[in-house]
Amino acid sequence: MPFTTIRPNSTNGSGGTTNTLTGGVGTRDGNTSDNSDLSYNTVASGGYTQVDFATFTLAAGAVGYKVVPRARMSGGGTPLISVYKGFTSFFPQATVGTPTGTITTFTGADGLCSLLQSDVDGIAMQWINASATPALVYEAYVDVYYALVPSAPTVAAPTGTITTTAAPTTSWTHVPGTDAQSGQTYYRVKMFSAAQYGVGGFSADTSPCTYDSGALVGSAASMTPATYGLLNGVSYKAYVQTAQTTGTVVTLGSPAQVQWSAWTAGPAFTISLAVPTPTSVSPANGDTLSNPAPTMNCSLTTMPSNFKMKREHQWATNAGFSTGVQTYLEPDSMLSTNPTTAYGWPNPTGPWLQPQGTWYYRVRAIDQSGVYGSYSAVSTVTVAHVPTTYAHTPAGGGTAAYTLTPTLSWSFSDPWSQDSQSKFQVQLWKASAPGTVLDSGLITSTSMFYQFTSGLDSTWKDTELRWKVLVQDSDGVSSGYSVEKSFYLSDRATVTITSPTAAQVITTSAPLFTWTTTGTRSRTQAQWKADINNVTLGTIVSSSGWQNGTTLQWQTPAPTILIGTNYSVTVTVVDSLGLSSSSTNAFTATYVSPTTAAFSADATLYPTKGLVTVDWSGATLDGSFYAWRLYRRPTGTAAWALLGEFASPTTRTYKDYLCPSQQSQDYAVVQVDMSFGVPTEGTYSPVAVVATALSYQLVCPSNDSLNLTLFAVTAENFGDEQEMASINLIGRGRRVEYGTNFGATGTITAAFKNDVTMTARAQRIALETLRASGQKVYLCNPFGDVFQIAITSAAITREAGTGLHEVATVSMGYSEITA
Repeated sequence: MPFTTIRPNSTNGSGGTTNTLTGGVGTRDGNTSDNSDLSYNTVASGGYTQVDFATFTLAAGAVGYKVVPRARMSGGGTPLISVYKGFTSFFPQATVGTPTGTITTFTGADGLCSLLQSDVDGIAMQWINASATPALVYEAYVDVYYALVPSAPTVAAPTGTITTTAAPTTSWTHVPGTDAQSGQTYYRVKMFSAAQYGVGGFSADTSPCTYDSGALVGSAASMTPATYGLLNGVSYKAYVQTAQTTGTVVTLGSPAQVQWSAWTAGPAFTISLAVPTPTSVSPANGDTLSNPAPTMNCSLTTMPSNFKMKREHQWATNAGFSTGVQTYLEPDSMLSTNPTTAYGWPNPTGPWLQPQGTWYYRVRAIDQSGVYGSYSAVSTVTVAHVPTTYAHTPAGGGTAAYTLTPTLSWSFSDPWSQDSQSKFQVQLWKASAPGTVLDSGLITSTSMFYQFTSGLDSTWKDTELRWKVLVQDSDGVSSGYSVEKSFYLSDRATVTITSPTAAQVITTSAPLFTWTTTGTRSRTQAQWKADINNVTLGTIVSSSGWQNGTTLQWQTPAPTILIGTNYSVTVTVVDSLGLSSSSTNAFTATYVSPTTAAFSADATLYPTKGLVTVDWSGATLDGSFYAWRLYRRPTGTAAWALLGEFASPTTRTYKDYLCPSQQSQDYAVVQVDMSFGVPTEGTYSPVAVVATALSYQLVCPSNDSLNLTLFAVTAENFGDEQEMASINLIGRGRRVEYGTNFGATGTITAAFKNDVTMTARAQRIALETLRASGQKVYLCNPFGDVFQIAITSAAITREAGTGLHEVATVSMGYSEITA
């Protein structure tokens, strides 16, 4: 390891006391730097001296490594020696010992450090004499050891043409500097393409590179990138830089230094990976394609370093690939280390492999660097997709409606879904006269129908006809004529609606519709449908839907028809020849009054039972019966009160316990029919009855077995309770306001005596049973009053002297129920 010895700079040091200067230039620094033992400094007891050293410049990149102090001394003292930067000690003081008078060269211990240039510039030396005997110092030296930067490494690889990898190994030899502490501690590798290192102003430190390992720790002499970053077919150079770490940190020294060498360029090398030639090409040689936009595929071997590839597909109409060339380069999304995914035709709208005929196909691979391989063997491929027709109408011996301008239609089909019709030709003739043919000629059109406008007359009706069609696709390839299709032209059958007739007025909401059909060629009805239309709204209100069979009538569901609406019925028939016909009749509807109910009203039992019996068992029941309704009103008045509505047709009697006495009452029994969706009443035929009561009656209409006749009422007192309030207005008198009429409250006094129909006891028990039933109770008196009451009390007073007959007097309180 090189070193340089520096001496004091011949000027007085930065400090010092108790010095005697003898000889020399007369300065402390001068005496210790003149390389002569004739001059020295005397350091007295307790004194010290300091000398400053000349400047020493480290070589570029060099790092100071250690400082060794030396001095020539004599005398009997025991001085201590230190090395300073300024006034700060680099090293601990070292005891020189006791010189014997002979000049002795003293060398201090190594001072390991890592000096920067600023550290070297400030070196000073100091002695301290701790003895009573003076010490003499003749000369002072400082040896500065330093490490030079390592030399540029020698790069041996990669070199030449590399055919096996895109991540080649770089190898080098580290050339160390003079640092005895360590060899290579870091390295860094960069790779530059020829285009990058060949530009003016190139710098391995700052110029863009293709690959950079970054600073890596270690003593390795080679490195292989973990992943490839180089392009196929491109020339490169590897640049290497190594480093050593110099110095050891001591008390006040600078930190250890990393010394990098200059960059060294290795030999030029070229990545030359073989791009494989495709095999197992698809479409294969000799294939016939019905799809002129085929998928394409091939097999490829994997490239070194797992290089990704895609493919370029090429088609042409000659084997030399000079005419009709279509080239398709797969997108980068198809890049793969081993492409196996079929490549679909890239242009949905064309161009395709047209015209039909012979085509030539080849494929080659291109790697991710843009380097192409060789083309595969050429496949000779035939493109052929012949069109056909189907869904010929009319056909199969079917029948079409007779016309002198029949229309024939078909559908176009091709193995290739993108193909289309460009031309057609249709021929039509009688089966009995095959030589007479109506021919459309070859027409350029995509239409898939043709209407003959001349050449037919009535002799073409009801006779077997035949036709065929030829089409051409977009390439002009012909389908050839289709198989002959037979059919007939016949008049449609006649449909006549027999019920309802035109403009008929019907009287039912669910009419029965009937019709007839007639036609030639022994046809029969195969399907039918009847629709009822609301003419005003233009809507269908009911429909049978399509029905199969020969049935010539339809019973509509009820209710369907309403009064006051204009209707029509349309009957559509499909006959056994497949022809449809229809007919429409308009109609309206009106009500039919229900049958008047015959009945009787009998008040015979009213005096004893308090009831009028209404009987209509002889009434005639209608087919559209809905209910019976029973009404009552005072004779001579207009408003009827409904006593009940009975939905059962077998209900034919009614007991009226609430008929007022001493008054003439009219009864009416009315039959209600469901007509056109609504209940409709028949005619009212009143029957008048006068019911005369001789007794008070307690009536329970919901259970007439609880009814009770009070045979001997001896007294009744009652009052009519009216809600009112009297208000005195100052200076204006009194005003009365009326509110709710709560009805009558009263007391009836009656005698319970043995009667021919009930004993006195039975009458009392009947009263108690009626009260306990919780049923509605009505009070009917002989004066024509009938109102609902609550029996509020019943006080019984038995009479003496009647034995076991329990003759009694009852005082019954009651209140009219008005709410």
